[in-house]
Amino acid sequence: MPATPAPRLRGRRSFRIAFGVAVPALAAGALALVYGIDPGRPGLPTLCPTRLLTGLYCPGCGSTRMIHSLLHLRFFEAFDFNPLMFLLLPFLLYALLSGYLRVVAGRTVLPLPRTPTWAAVVLLVVVVVFTVLRNLPYAPFSFLAP
Repeated sequence: MPATPAPRLRGRRSFRIAFGVAVPALAAGALALVYGIDPGRPGLPTLCPTRLLTGLYCPGCGSTRMIHSLLHLRFFEAFDFNPLMFLLLPFLLYALLSGYLRVVAGRTVLPLPRTPTWAAVVLLVVVVVFTVLRNLPYAPFSFLAP
């Protein structure tokens, strides 16, 4: 007897409605938490597994403090915590919004631009170089540490 194919979960209307409600609710809750609790406050443990295991800063270290500063409209302070993530944030938000709307609407609403392979390689190199430089304890690179 042939197996009945499983229905596509993402195509189901109930999943799209639940996803459409749950994602903004979770995002709003997370942003409210980051707004209300200063992640840079002394006494709070670091949550970065790379920092905990190696003692080194990863490319995302300082992002939670950056978002806290952005929510409080302190843009220069936010840039100080993670300059790379600060510059990439609009592109990341667009990509996340595009994916969210594609799932909720069931079709592409905000198309993502085609990224050439060389651009992805350049971005990877920039992230690796940024990570190495922010872990150097010498001036002028020490300002990259969160």
